[in-house]
Amino acid sequence: MISRFFRSASRWIFFAALVYAPWAYGATTSESIQITNWVLLAALVLWAIELLVSRRTPRFPRLLFFLTAALICVGGWMVFNAKSIYDSDFSVFVPLRNFAPPVAGSVDYPISAAWMIRGALLLGIILFVADLSQSNRWLLRLWYVIGLVGGSIAFLGLLQKATGAQMIFWQPPPPEPVRVTTFLRPIIITVMPAHS
Repeated sequence: MISRFFRSASRWIFFAALVYAPWAYGATTSESIQITNWVLLAALVLWAIELLVSRRTPRFPRLLFFLTAALICVGGWMVFNAKSIYDSDFSVFVPLRNFAPPVAGSVDYPISAAWMIRGALLLGIILFVADLSQSNRWLLRLWYVIGLVGGSIAFLGLLQKATGAQMIFWQPPPPEPVRVTTFLRPIIITVMPAHS
């Protein structure tokens, strides 16, 4: 009974991530990436708890598990053996003391670590979906969610095209250009608001 709760919770949370990510600019802003990461992590943790409580082994191809584990190990090594950190103030890479200098490692530690977290979560979600798709009922639900979210994004695109919207509806419109005239020719200057 409790394992069924964790199984359902992990799957519904994953569906919530599927709904959230496309509407949050495709999970491309730093804030939406962090939220998506946390939601996917919650789904994976609940899935792991369900597997432990029910003493069930996940059902996915062994080759998929091997490739996932290999990619996580290689990426983890690159982060662990990073060669430098990029200093944006001076536009230089600051060298780091790494574990094995002659062996391959990442060039920029913070960016590599962030990408490794995202990559590990996405690779874990691949295993999660492979296990989820063993159930015809949940596989059908997955397709419904994908279809509804894809259809809603397509509807938004059609709506924006039909109304001539220049930006997504919930964003402020772009600033109006300021016209400055010289004796030779008019110059159009666009004043961009400062971002904090």
